[in-house]
Amino acid sequence: MTVPLTDLIGLCYVYAHASIPTADFDTWLSSSPRHFFVKYGFPSLHVRRWDERRKLATKDLLICKECVTKNTREVELTKAFLRDVRLLRAFDPFGGVGAFGLALEQSGCVKVTHTVEICLDAAKTLKNNASRSTKVYNECANVMLRHAVETHAGHDVEDLRSIDGERLPAPPKPEDIDYILAGQSHSMLNMYRKANDLKRNLILNVLSWVDYADPKICIFENVRGFLSFRLKARQATEHRIEGGIELGGLKFVLRAMIDMNYQIRFALHQAAHYGTPQTRVRFFVIAAKPGTPLPEFPQPSHSFPEADSLRISSTRGKYIRTTPGTAPHQFVSIDDAISDLLRFDWLICDAAGPFCGFHGPELEYEHPPRNSFQRQCRRKESPDLQHYADVPFEKGRANKHSEADESAGISAF
Repeated sequence: MTVPLTDLIGLCYVYAHASIPTADFDTWLSSSPRHFFVKYGFPSLHVRRWDERRKLATKDLLICKECVTKNTREVELTKAFLRDVRLLRAFDPFGGVGAFGLALEQSGCVKVTHTVEICLDAAKTLKNNASRSTKVYNECANVMLRHAVETHAGHDVEDLRSIDGERLPAPPKPEDIDYILAGQSHSMLNMYRKANDLKRNLILNVLSWVDYADPKICIFENVRGFLSFRLKARQATEHRIEGGIELGGLKFVLRAMIDMNYQIRFALHQAAHYGTPQTRVRFFVIAAKPGTPLPEFPQPSHSFPEADSLRISSTRGKYIRTTPGTAPHQFVSIDDAISDLLRFDWLICDAAGPFCGFHGPELEYEHPPRNSFQRQCRRKESPDLQHYADVPFEKGRANKHSEADESAGISAF
């Protein structure tokens, strides 16, 4: 087969399975989306029977020794870096249940040391998920900011207390923070849009934290609707706002970060392009101080068929490659992710119970892991395979739901 050089998109590494040490297999495979292995070979491309296969030895696969040596060296350097690196101390002013921060911690380069979350239940969940050394503040991010600024300036301040009255530790000092991460809500789904919606001003809190802490690097995440936010828009009707500056929110953030001496990249990303079993487009900003490397946004590792250029109007620059078939992996489907869980079914509902579905320590998976996603999810065994709808039913309603759903052909999902 001859392939024109202009058609090549990127480099991948394919090894014989037998050549990869068993102890390092998962580490090697997960260290790059461009790592592949082949276990069996067949006499021809026209395979008729599975029993024609034979296990491939290292010598059976033609490889570029120079490329393999370079790739092996890169893997070893990465392992050494992650082993010896001093973790960036991160602060999250809108912690939620910790999903954003904990995901960044899995990179091996970041440790969330301080995080704020105003919702009591979310803050409790965050505490359970985070390490013991992480300081979780159940308080308004604006209150925390004012307290941090006044404390750092040497003013007398009252003790900091959580929403439910619990005494909180002192807020972080600028020298405690290397990294600020933040994800804010900026949804356009609300039919009652308000030109003065206070939730749209949360970015001001984030920028104020940046001004206070002067971190080396920042990463901000928001919904795509943030790009539709127009500065100086006015209320036209109960459901509509009009006027204002196109891409005003983005321009404001860029101007503020540049004035605070940051270099910046921004882009739209589709979660399904990176192996997540869902379609979710989000806007990201990465900023770094001069002297700190500004990371490139990664190109997709997974091909996703939904047509979306992910381009931002009125801007120029390097875009994410979204053409289907140009990423090394196929997208991860819902079935790929949870087919090993027991099938949920309304027919198992107990009208006297508080939920429909399965939970409990005695439950087993439906089948062994069938793909790398399921294997990754099972690295740490769960003591309770919860797969249920925690919805209270009135007596007799569960059976009515079962009958109605079964007649519609959707008794199980």
